[in-house]
Amino acid sequence: LVLADRVRTGSPFIAASVRMGRKEGMGVIGLSQELADYLQSAYGAAIVGNSATKFIGQPDRGGVEVLREHLRLTDRQVEQVRSLKRTARSHEFLLLRGDRSDVVRVPGDALSRWVFTTSSGDRERIAALAASRPDLSLLEQMRVLVAEAG
Repeated sequence: LVLADRVRTGSPFIAASVRMGRKEGMGVIGLSQELADYLQSAYGAAIVGNSATKFIGQPDRGGVEVLREHLRLTDRQVEQVRSLKRTARSHEFLLLRGDRSDVVRVPGDALSRWVFTTSSGDRERIAALAASRPDLSLLEQMRVLVAEAG
């Protein structure tokens, strides 16, 4: 229900902002862990369809077929997505630019790990640190977690 409310109220604002920004040469970057986040929006199909560059990470089990359908991936691209690797030091992504696709490896650093984590355990550690050290900014809290991890 919360996502539906956000989509209902956020979509018109985002669409209007993008339309106005494009007239001024603005680029827009949208990030989500699931393509469905876009496709559930009234403007999502247009956003996905008009995106010149797409950066695709490891999907969940059923996600490859959703990607194939909505992004019109070729068989080769589907196999590239299925073979993406993730390690503690880097993650691989499929980079789509028009008719070109390449697998790219993005190295990770300790700060990025904490900033971009979606792990429930990590999120709990972040919340516990925020509760115990409310005097620290979010960036300072992330730096504490980096230092603790060694």
